[in-house]
Amino acid sequence: ATALSFTTPVFGTLCAMWLLKEKAGWRRWCAIAVSFAGVLVILRPDAGGVEYSAGIVLFSSCLMAVAGTLVKSLTR
Repeated sequence: ATALSFTTPVFGTLCAMWLLKEKAGWRRWCAIAVSFAGVLVILRPDAGGVEYSAGIVLFSSCLMAVAGTLVKSLTR
C-alpha cells in the first residue's frame, strides 16, 4: 500500500497538465510511463489477479493528487 501511494506525484502531474494546462516534455512523459510500468509490476508480479485493496489505494492517491492540484489552482 505504501509503494502504491507513491504514485500521488504521478497523478498530480497528470492532473496539473489536464486542469492547469501545464506543459510536459518528453522527459516527463517518459517518467510517467516508467512509473506506471512500475505500478503494473507492483500490482501483478505473477499471474494472479489484482486485489481490491490495491485499487482503493490507487484511487485515494488519485484523489490526493486532484486535491493538491485544486489547492494550487486556488492560490492564483
